Amino acid sequence: MKLEWTATGAAALALLIGGVPGAAFADDAGAVEDLILLLQERGVIEEDEATRIIERNRAAEKKESWSDRITFFGDTRVRYENFWYDDDPLGEDKKNRSRLRYRIRVGAKAKINDHFDVAFRLATGSESRSRNQTLGGGDDFIPDDFNVDQAYVTYHPFVEDSIPLGGRRLDVMFGKMPNPFYSKVGKDFLMWDADITPEGIAAIYEVEPAEDVSVTLRTAYFVDDENSIRSDPAVFPAQIDVKAGLGDDITVGGRLSYYAWRFLDDAFHDSSETILTDPDDRSRSTANGNIPGGLTDGENIHIGEVRAWVQCTGIENWPILAYGSFSKNFSAESDSIFRAGREDLSWSIGLEIGDKKKFVQLGAGYFWLEANAVPAQIMDSDLFDGRTNGKGWSFYGAKQIYSHTDLKFSLFLGEPLDDGIDWEPAVENSDRTRLRTDIVVTF
Repeated sequence: MKLEWTATGAAALALLIGGVPGAAFADDAGAVEDLILLLQERGVIEEDEATRIIERNRAAEKKESWSDRITFFGDTRVRYENFWYDDDPLGEDKKNRSRLRYRIRVGAKAKINDHFDVAFRLATGSESRSRNQTLGGGDDFIPDDFNVDQAYVTYHPFVEDSIPLGGRRLDVMFGKMPNPFYSKVGKDFLMWDADITPEGIAAIYEVEPAEDVSVTLRTAYFVDDENSIRSDPAVFPAQIDVKAGLGDDITVGGRLSYYAWRFLDDAFHDSSETILTDPDDRSRSTANGNIPGGLTDGENIHIGEVRAWVQCTGIENWPILAYGSFSKNFSAESDSIFRAGREDLSWSIGLEIGDKKKFVQLGAGYFWLEANAVPAQIMDSDLFDGRTNGKGWSFYGAKQIYSHTDLKFSLFLGEPLDDGIDWEPAVENSDRTRLRTDIVVTF
């Protein structure tokens, strides 16, 4: 007569208590399997049932605990920064200055199951383009800000090896996320600041159509400012990114991006435009760089960008990277009041050589950013002090001095691209040299 599972379980429990020493069972992971085989030998359970119980036990042994599914990460950066000002186009005498700053970021990522991950990151600073805190920046040692920098969910619709069209990756991200459109190859100063974490929903699809060739498609809907009485100002980006290996030593890559900014309101323009609110007191003006009325065709901005790079690893310990970018704002308008044209282009070119872990990494780039090429409030806040209408060089380097500890420097040499336009705040103090020296510790 075949026993039911309840009877089998009772017999197993009796044997476990009476026939297998508790200490031995606790210390030996194979004790359960030995017990099941003993039950099979005595005829208490059948062979197929014993096999099924053993397989379930092995699966339970492999199951991760909640702590195994969580990864913590973060970094700390201390910075000494100098500013030296040359002759100002407006004749202002700007004093040289220096300051000490720091940044701390800490976060965690958890794998919930095969389809969902969640992540968050906290960081110092309260500005969208900076997580820095300046020492002495508040009166009488007041506490510094610490805010939610990232908080997002990643959905994987398909498990591994089942993504359509042979894809390697298909992710949908929702929340306040790392910017998937920011390039980490070379210096991507002109379109995005590296600290911006956009909010909305994004989709990423990656496929390898041929050996040593990868193609990544990205699209998103990012809300710039939720509005209860009208459509939300938002950006709809789309991007195709291609990387290919040419032999053993050369890799090339390129990306084509399109950014559609829609439903823009007065608050958006106030954050991007240079507004001379008081001709007699420029300190009350905003100096962001975009020409009033010149950035958009009304409520929309349409920007196209292309970026390309080539890397050569043929010289041992001294890889070489060359990169460049070009963008155009198709919605920019000329303005007769401010005596300005469309001012709609930006471009850059740069070169890097070396490896910070083996010897040292060094780089140099030249950047050209016309006044209406991009919304001023999203470009890099260090290049040209975060304002459009600038041109100049950046020299930078990095050296790993200890494990997980880097010494870095960045030198920015900027000047106004056009100092004849009648929007004075945009060119005030723009002819300057800026030097950053950092120690970065990651964990």
